[in-house]
Amino acid sequence: MRETLEETGLVVRPTVRLGFTDDPMPEIGRHYVTLFVGCARVEGEAELREPGKATALAWLTPDELRVRRSELFAPLGRCLDAGLLDGKPA
Repeated sequence: MRETLEETGLVVRPTVRLGFTDDPMPEIGRHYVTLFVGCARVEGEAELREPGKATALAWLTPDELRVRRSELFAPLGRCLDAGLLDGKPA
């Protein structure tokens, strides 16, 4: 909730735990476990508050994300591959 507010200006309420991805990133010397949580917007309008970390904000379906797969943050791509956004994890 805090990260969403800081990065987008949206106040959200968690609604469902979607799952996690295991994300080794040897190119930057890090290894993350990324948690994915579905949320409902409580208030606010989405705005890009950290332009150094992202180039744009958009509301996209899982299928629309798949079309843009090469542009995504690696953990989000793994989330898609695992089916976490489809309600049927692999």
